[in-house]
Amino acid sequence: MDIDLLKHLILDQKEAFSQSAGLIGRDTKESVKDLISAKQIIVISGVRRAGKSSFLKLIAKELMKKREISADQLFYVNFDDEFFVDFKKEDFNKLLSAYYEICGIKNKKIYCFFDEIQNVEYWEKWIHKLYETGNFKIFITGSNSSLLSSEIATSLTGRNYTMEIFPFSFPEFLRFKKIDWKGSLTTKQESLIRKEFNIYLKSGGFPETIEAKLNILPDFYKNIIYRDIISRFNIKNAKEFRELSLYLASNNGSLMSYRELAKRIEGIGSSMTIKNYVSHLEDAYLFFPVRKLDSSVKRQIINPFKIYGIDNGLLGTVAFGLSDNYNKLYENLTFLSLRRKKRDDIYYYKADYETDFVVLEKNKASKVIQVCYSLKDIKTEKREKRGLLRALNDLKAKTGFIINNDIEKEEKENGKIIKYIPLWKWLLE
Repeated sequence: MDIDLLKHLILDQKEAFSQSAGLIGRDTKESVKDLISAKQIIVISGVRRAGKSSFLKLIAKELMKKREISADQLFYVNFDDEFFVDFKKEDFNKLLSAYYEICGIKNKKIYCFFDEIQNVEYWEKWIHKLYETGNFKIFITGSNSSLLSSEIATSLTGRNYTMEIFPFSFPEFLRFKKIDWKGSLTTKQESLIRKEFNIYLKSGGFPETIEAKLNILPDFYKNIIYRDIISRFNIKNAKEFRELSLYLASNNGSLMSYRELAKRIEGIGSSMTIKNYVSHLEDAYLFFPVRKLDSSVKRQIINPFKIYGIDNGLLGTVAFGLSDNYNKLYENLTFLSLRRKKRDDIYYYKADYETDFVVLEKNKASKVIQVCYSLKDIKTEKREKRGLLRALNDLKAKTGFIINNDIEKEEKENGKIIKYIPLWKWLLE
């Protein structure tokens, strides 16, 4: 690429990157302060449009305000820009030269922010080269965990720290809307929060959609499917792949198997192909499989699994009738809250009766959860309690939760504690 073009791109992107109005802090396990102080390359992974670029801006803002880093020491490049389509590995050195010509920095540490860098082949070798000089602090983002992980393993093992960014959680959603939920709530405050929760439940938490007048989620979905999966993995059966994604979205929270999916999606045939496709969808953060808790790893793999989606709003744009299925919406939102905190060790449990979620900590059940929108039917409540108690007894756990729409109480039965709690309140805890 021409070095003058690269200069223009750097300057244009630098101006956009400097705009930080309206940003809110994210509830990540890692603080911005700790990420800046870490010696490792920081890898920020997550679904497209979840706010990874905005998180980079928060880091840059912290650097300039509290670390007194000059704007010229910030080197930002968004490789998702259409002008980088023809960018090759040979252009990396030109890019760095263009930056130095613009900023004229000498003998100072450079803070690099590289968005969607996995779009360029052999990026990890260039990043490794920068890192080894000791003059660069590097933050990179990507929308595909598989590609990032495989490339990082090649050159950056032990030199990187990976974190995830999801669409807004409910607390982040409220913070974005400048609504306070902490402390004792008045009746008016609780009413407002419940109203906002009903919006969030269906619309989801992609930052750009909250105040958008048009429905932009279908475009988000298409970009994830085509740019992050079909194009990147060179999938030939694009039509069948789209049908699989639609089926998963329409049946989130339902039990399924690779063999069953292969029978349902005509034209694929192989359960191994289905397994690979589901893996690609998971790598792009679109869907997440949850397996049955079992002492045998082999049985965990063989048993049917459940699928959950990255965002209720995104699922609702492609899955017919989902926006009116409150049980599925509640269950998916509960899973997402758990997944934000735990990458692995989230299971469902089944022994005569089914329990929606079990979270393991050090091989012990730390959370046992049933999710049901309405408990007005006594039979429904008995069924949910029966499954929860069975799991608590089998897993030797003391406390379980039944997450629902409006009931809040606590019961004790056979030495076990059952806590009923509305989903909106559980999400804020």
